[in-house]
Amino acid sequence: MQMQGRLRRVLRAPPPRILLYRAISSPPPGGDGVGVGGCGSGVAVKQVTRGNMAEALEKLRGRVREAAFVGVDLEMSGVTSAPWRDTFELDRADVRYLKLRDSAERFAALQLGVCPFRWDPAKSAFVAQPCVPLSLSPIFFMF
Repeated sequence: MQMQGRLRRVLRAPPPRILLYRAISSPPPGGDGVGVGGCGSGVAVKQVTRGNMAEALEKLRGRVREAAFVGVDLEMSGVTSAPWRDTFELDRADVRYLKLRDSAERFAALQLGVCPFRWDPAKSAFVAQPCVPLSLSPIFFMF
C-alpha cells in the first residue's frame, strides 16, 4: 500500500524541464544571452535585432565553424495541414517524408533557430553555445 502511494505521487509530479539538457550539456560561459524560458539557467539564447544582426551573424559563423554539431529548429506558421497528414512511428520513411513535405510546402517559415555545440574535454560534456533565433519575417527588418 505504501508503494502505491509513492507511485501515485511520482506519476502526478511534473517531469523535469531540462533533464535532457543536463544529461548532455553544461551552461555556456559568460552572460551572452538569457536562459531558456527566462529561468536564468540552461542554454543561453542570443536576442538578435536589426541593430546587432551583423555582429550576431559573425559570432555565429565562428561558433558553427568550431562546433562538433549544430542544432537547427525551424518554426513554421502551422504544423499539419490535415489530420491524416500527422506522422506516426509506423509510417514508412517515404510516407513520412511525403507528409512532412506537404506540410512544409503549405506553411511559411517564421523563425530559424541555430545552436552550435562544442565538446569540452575538461567536463566530458557537450557545451551549448548561445542559441540564435533568426526571424525570417520581413516585418522584423522594418524596425
